[in-house]
Amino acid sequence: MARNRAGMPEAWGRGYAAEAGAAALGWFAGAFPGEPVVLCTQTANDRARRVAVKLGFSEVERFEEFGAEQWFGVWSGVVAGDGVDPDRRLLEG
Repeated sequence: MARNRAGMPEAWGRGYAAEAGAAALGWFAGAFPGEPVVLCTQTANDRARRVAVKLGFSEVERFEEFGAEQWFGVWSGVVAGDGVDPDRRLLEG
């Protein structure tokens, strides 16, 4: 899911990224069970990294690219068979 909200400062800090990300990951978990999702953002983008961690992404590595340090994370979905709706878990997390 690529996005850029640079032109929408009125949307910053309102939780829209976390809400949209949770919905997308919930759908993805249902459509592609067990498949990981990867995410890359600049390490300096604290807000993006906080949203990623809130959504359950784990840092895999940091590397230099495009003249800046990058943060690479992976999301593995929910534990199969725990009876919790993935959309609900992500939105409440």
